[in-house]
Amino acid sequence: MLAQTRITQTINQQGDSLINESSIAEYITKTFPDVETTTNLGYTFFFYREERIHAFATIASTGNEYEQVSKLDRARAFSV
Repeated sequence: MLAQTRITQTINQQGDSLINESSIAEYITKTFPDVETTTNLGYTFFFYREERIHAFATIASTGNEYEQVSKLDRARAFSV
């Protein structure tokens, strides 16, 4: 929860024009040591070190057959 609060505070300080998938991914990987990422099927998964058992954060940027409520197929739509 602390990490989510820090991310939200930083993004709010930067202004709405900088909030996008790339800026969030860059913030997470630069702020927290030993973070590794994997991208698959429109999702970016963030892991602590190389263990890759459970992602602590995920950015979803595309809809799929299992998740259609968020309508992620819209332009500039994503979910963290």
